[in-house]
Amino acid sequence: MKKTKSLIYINIKPFFSFKLFFFLIFIIFGKSFAQTWQSIGPFGGDRHFVYQDPHDHNTFYTGGIGFIHRTTDDGENWNSLTNNPNLGQTGVEAVIVSFSDPKKILTSSKSSMLLSTDGGVSWDSITSGLSSEKKATTFVSFHSIPNYVFAGIGVKDSSKISRGGVYFSNNFGQTWQSKNTGLVLTKTTRIYSSNTDDLYACTLGAGLFKFDTTSQLWSALGSFDDSVTCIKVDPTNDSILIVGTYSHWLFRSKDKGLNWSQLDKPSQLNNGELPATCWDIEFDPQNTQVIYTRLYSDQEIPWYQNSNAASMTKGTFYSIDGGSSWKKLSSGSFTDMLVDGFSQLTSSDNLSVRSSRIIITGGGGSNIKMSNNGGVSFQIKNKGIATVLVNRVTVDKYGRVFMGAEAGAALLRNIQGIQSNWQFLNISPKDERNGYNWQMVVAPEDSATVYFCKGEFSHFDNKGKGIYKYNLDSNVDGSVLPSTKFNGFMYITTGNTSDTIYAGSHSSGVWMSIDKGNSWTKYETGLSEKMVQTFYVSKITRLPLYCVTRLDSIHWSKSVFPDKGGFYKWDINNNKWQLKTTGLGAVVASDMKVSPFDENKIYISTFNNGIFKSTNGGDSWTNISTTLGTFKSRVVEINPNNDDDIFIGTNHGIWESKNAGTSWDRLNFSGLKSYTINDIAISNNGDIFIAETGGSVQYIPGLITVIDNIKNIAPRQFLLSQNYPNPFNPTTTIRYDIQKVKAQNFASPQYNVKLIVYDVLGKEIATLVNKKQSSGRYAVEFNASSLSSGIYYYRLKAGNFTQIKKMILLK
Repeated sequence: MKKTKSLIYINIKPFFSFKLFFFLIFIIFGKSFAQTWQSIGPFGGDRHFVYQDPHDHNTFYTGGIGFIHRTTDDGENWNSLTNNPNLGQTGVEAVIVSFSDPKKILTSSKSSMLLSTDGGVSWDSITSGLSSEKKATTFVSFHSIPNYVFAGIGVKDSSKISRGGVYFSNNFGQTWQSKNTGLVLTKTTRIYSSNTDDLYACTLGAGLFKFDTTSQLWSALGSFDDSVTCIKVDPTNDSILIVGTYSHWLFRSKDKGLNWSQLDKPSQLNNGELPATCWDIEFDPQNTQVIYTRLYSDQEIPWYQNSNAASMTKGTFYSIDGGSSWKKLSSGSFTDMLVDGFSQLTSSDNLSVRSSRIIITGGGGSNIKMSNNGGVSFQIKNKGIATVLVNRVTVDKYGRVFMGAEAGAALLRNIQGIQSNWQFLNISPKDERNGYNWQMVVAPEDSATVYFCKGEFSHFDNKGKGIYKYNLDSNVDGSVLPSTKFNGFMYITTGNTSDTIYAGSHSSGVWMSIDKGNSWTKYETGLSEKMVQTFYVSKITRLPLYCVTRLDSIHWSKSVFPDKGGFYKWDINNNKWQLKTTGLGAVVASDMKVSPFDENKIYISTFNNGIFKSTNGGDSWTNISTTLGTFKSRVVEINPNNDDDIFIGTNHGIWESKNAGTSWDRLNFSGLKSYTINDIAISNNGDIFIAETGGSVQYIPGLITVIDNIKNIAPRQFLLSQNYPNPFNPTTTIRYDIQKVKAQNFASPQYNVKLIVYDVLGKEIATLVNKKQSSGRYAVEFNASSLSSGIYYYRLKAGNFTQIKKMILLK
């Protein structure tokens, strides 16, 4: 006799137990006081800058997606400077601390300027005197007049150039006025100053300018026949200037810019023949003969929209003779670099002279790193910075957490709080690893095999296209399945065996393989738009049943022709997809989930039109989010124990409805770093995981109570329900009710419950339940993978109640 593992986890306690009293108090007064989102990484993330506090040299700031983080212990631990999720999804570009008041902090994002006067506890939006363009790429404050601060404002649109340039505040950012007289305005303006408060502006296409504080005018300085990207002044001699250019390397002046000489390019630039955009320059304050210049990064070069960007050199170079000769730093390119002039001088094989500590945002802005040996090696210092832009999160049946982000896909085997250790799933070749929306699935019969696809934006070029297979037990990079190469995919899942794989493609509908991806059948007939956002495979036929498509190859959250996308249902009789939009209309769907108990019950989230539900297999739809407003909904998820309990991730946080959309509650508990929720996953033990913009992966343990009483109700009668699906292959779910009986005391009565499967001859095949159970509604899964097709019976016996149902196994 075979015993089948059920979906039962813990028994419900007696109905009127002492513990239940406190549970009811918890429900009455709400969840928010007890629940906190916890970050489990991965740590690091998009960092635009690193900045040293002028008052405390062991205090540093870094910013990017996820707002600002600060360390006060020399980089060992970082803390976010906001508990406001509205700011948590803000990408910060620059920061400055007042020279006179350490509690005054000024920062800038892509769309706002913010000021804190209490050391980062609270922030006020600054608009007075500023144009609609508020992105400051650089800040400068005068040492001699600490309240004076200047901002270099950049714009993306050439038609808005007049709104950029340099702005000035005489009260450390509370009010502003433009200071552009004499300055040639361009899309990019970066400003710098010397220790003696000389102010310089570097512009795209218009050269270098210097500000006269007496006349309040800008004047051109030098002639470079090129865009000047950056300038640094020797901190010990303000007559020595070095400027970086877009394509002509570096120039040096020893007389405050009256005369200039071009510096020799390093030999690594193919004897000076390769173009190189110098984006930053740093003097070592303790040894100004040591100079670093950082070339552009992938995040910065689009400002120039240069068609030759791919062929240009990247990396960081250094000089130990004041700029006369240069060598390449072995550690590669960064997004920002700071040389700590207050650190201990050290020497190394890399630099034959003694130099200060280097602090960088490195590897595409993914980490904070420090080097005490001239850049020979770096130590990662990102503990507490969880700002990886995660777009996908998945929890498999083994409790392992997978995430998909711009940097690729990663696995977390065990949650260990802040020490959680993620393993990145590398693929080959290396330059195809970066993506946007990596989505993955574990093979059903092999816990070591993972399939994943790049998701959004891999259709822009051939890099990263295809379905990749990765073995978690090996150290070998994953490789693309040859039959899928050069094809972009949005979504992937597997069947009941490792042989069957399903994938939603960018351009040819839903794909199905029954031989581990060696060959494929395409389900695309009938689709007006063949970019499949997601799909659902029937548990009965094991064929694609539903899919949602959209036509938005240009932008992921809107569609030029939404009427060509929408919800489709597979017509198995005519072998084609049928568009079903009654009550749904022309929408751009972001996600779709189907009830685990009823394939006719479907939920769809849309980017701009709300949440929709169908109870008849998509033939008609009802908007169930009218009370929510017009939030951009990115994902929908169903409680695996209760298909009326649904969650949605929006750009205004995560919401839950326990009544199939009649009413909604916000789950924005403390700890939430951002209100933009990209994905939701629910583990077998009721943990909820979210992929959050600006917050990596967050989770709440046990938010859903996973119990065998799946609806947490007390039925008035015994009932054995028809299994679903039926026919089935090879798994089906059986639900049954144990009636509530009035008791004279607080003890909840229990019954001896047996649920047994028989064949047509009456032979006992499997015992699914054999235990005492209290009143409630229960569900158990029956797996018939080892049985042959045919008719089977299942019998429920609870106390004096007995009921039998028939089911069909169809392989």
